[in-house]
Parts: sequence; structure tokens; C-alpha cells
Amino acid sequence: MLETAADLRFAPEFVARHIAEWQHQNPLDLIITGCQSSEGQNGQTPFLLAEMLGWPCFTQVERFTLDALFITLDSVLNMGCVVAGFACLR
Repeated sequence: MLETAADLRFAPEFVARHIAEWQHQNPLDLIITGCQSSEGQNGQTPFLLAEMLGWPCFTQVERFTLDALFITLDSVLNMGCVVAGFACLR
């Protein structure tokens, strides 16, 4: 059991590091996270995780589709909707 004075639910670095470690042991092409949780709502975990993995991080994604070779996503930005397509990592 982990004993600490801090509540680790509020530590985005801790959460991101553990997800990154899991990813290294169980490789996936895509990880989907939320930007808020009922605990903390700091929105930092996805950005820290992407940095740790060397992956891009896309925000405000409204929808995405997957096929064998590509991931296509729709993201809402200040300038409107952007549609981007990316090759799968493997």
C-alpha cells in the first residue's frame, strides 16, 4: 500500500507517469484521456502524458475514426473545426 501525505488524485505528474509506464509495458497506438475529472480538474495529465511518451496531444476533439492505417479526428479550435489524419504509430 502506498502511504503519502498528499492525495495522489491531485498529482497529474504521478498519474501521467503511471499511464506512461503502463503504455511501455502494453504498447497501444492511441490513448484517450479526458481533460477533467471529479478530483482536481487540473487538465494537465493528458499534456504531461503526451510529453512523457513523445506523442502529440490533441485537445477539444469532437469525434474520431479509426481504420487499419489512419486515425482521423475533428478538433474545434478558435479558428473553427480542423480535420486531421495521422498514420497509426505501428
